[in-house]
Amino acid sequence: MDVRELRPHPPHAIAVLLVSVYLLGVGLWLLITQRIPAAGFIKMVISSLRRPYRGELSVLRPEQGHCFVADMPEHLLSDGESASRLRLYEDDRELGPAHSPHDKIRAVGQGRYSHWGPQLYFSASDNSDPRSNGRRYRVVEAAT
Repeated sequence: MDVRELRPHPPHAIAVLLVSVYLLGVGLWLLITQRIPAAGFIKMVISSLRRPYRGELSVLRPEQGHCFVADMPEHLLSDGESASRLRLYEDDRELGPAHSPHDKIRAVGQGRYSHWGPQLYFSASDNSDPRSNGRRYRVVEAAT
């Protein structure tokens, strides 16, 4: 019998731990030296720890074409930092597609929307004015 067969192999857990510590160090270095934006990263971490946001759209401003804009809380992760998890509802009907280009919302409308920065750009399902069409608009953040 070979002596090498009797010795236990080093556990793979140690290798995994060392690689994890190394990657954490690299990630922290990238954040500290501002090679990656910290704001989006911090929002992603915080959004995974807090309860999903729910809110009514109350102050709506016309933007251009079929597009209207509503302010959203700053702490929400938007398409500007990552992929927004907001879902937009007109009464009880989910609108979409989400993450639509703003020029498509303006030109085509039909329920398209985009959460960009602290604003939600959207259109009503029938391209009517959401300030006067009698429908209720609300957003719900999908859980992670």
